[in-house]
Amino acid sequence: GRIQPGNVWADRHFTPAALEAAGALGQMAHEKGCTLSQLALAWCISKPGITSAILCARTLDHLTDQLGALSVALTAEDHQCIDQICAPGKTLISYYYEDSSADFRPAQYRW
Repeated sequence: GRIQPGNVWADRHFTPAALEAAGALGQMAHEKGCTLSQLALAWCISKPGITSAILCARTLDHLTDQLGALSVALTAEDHQCIDQICAPGKTLISYYYEDSSADFRPAQYRW
């Protein structure tokens, strides 16, 4: 279903910057002849600092789509383009500190 207007969670997460980035990455995936999930997974597995990419498939179609990432070749230009859309070291959606569902600061107390 669609998210209703005024949904606090949606307002915090579907920001104009996040939607703009998703649109730009979707266009890039379309131009490369792959899906957005394949582009994202191809990016993950192309980074030397990422040791594994986690698939999240509920159906065989999801799994088949995600495994298609193995056939997506990213060029240096692709990586530059992605870095322009989503700057390294920056977030488009603030999950940390402000969102009550995630707080990765050091614990106040040690047990």
